[in-house]
Amino acid sequence: MTQTETSQSWMAMIAQTAPSGPASSLVMPGAGGAAPTAATGAPGAPGAAGPAQPQQPQNPGMGMIWMVGLALIVFMLVQSIFGSKRERKKRESMLGALRKHDRVVTIGGLIGTIADIDDHEVVLRVDENANTRVRFTKTSIQTVLKSGDSSPTTAPSGTPTNGKVEVRPQGTKATV
Repeated sequence: MTQTETSQSWMAMIAQTAPSGPASSLVMPGAGGAAPTAATGAPGAPGAAGPAQPQQPQNPGMGMIWMVGLALIVFMLVQSIFGSKRERKKRESMLGALRKHDRVVTIGGLIGTIADIDDHEVVLRVDENANTRVRFTKTSIQTVLKSGDSSPTTAPSGTPTNGKVEVRPQGTKATV
């Protein structure tokens, strides 16, 4: 018996034992024949006389899962859009409130005091002793450390400070 004859005999045996219905009208690969049609009188075949079999109802939970997933995606998009607008407004108000003598940090990490401010540029004094000044665009300011407009603050120990920051090498003691 050749391989083709063997496969055809297996297909014939499967066709005899297979239940009738929508699945029986499928063509099996390698069967060498066509699916049963209305001419053969197989029940459930397209165009065959007899009652049509109802389709299986879809799982209602799947629709709910899709709707929840879609709602979650829409929620994340809305949050990202409005969150970025909120941050942009906060940054614009911070840049608009910059004044002389404010202590700021640039995007590059440079800490300095504003010596001069223009519409689009800021001049920072980065070294008090050598009077070193560096010019930056206003948008390069990342944060304001200390506002120069405020009155002298009180340190936790109760001693008033003048707003200046003293930088000392590690291991040295401050003389008061």
